[in-house]
Amino acid sequence: MNNEKEIQTLKNQVNCLVYQLLKINKILARMTTQLELQELRQLIAENLRILESLRSHPPHPAPPMRQSQEAKNC
Repeated sequence: MNNEKEIQTLKNQVNCLVYQLLKINKILARMTTQLELQELRQLIAENLRILESLRSHPPHPAPPMRQSQEAKNC
């Protein structure tokens, strides 16, 4: 049960990263303002924190990727 919870947490973190990377890509495509640069810096910093937390977990077999509702609410 604990393993399933950990896997779900990792899935949520990965979905969040994917969503934020897509958002960063969208901003970069139309980047014009200083406010957008600030938003990019915040998203990148958050992604780095998530990646750092993922790095501390042992690897698990990867299930098929699907964008979940959690990623949309990130």
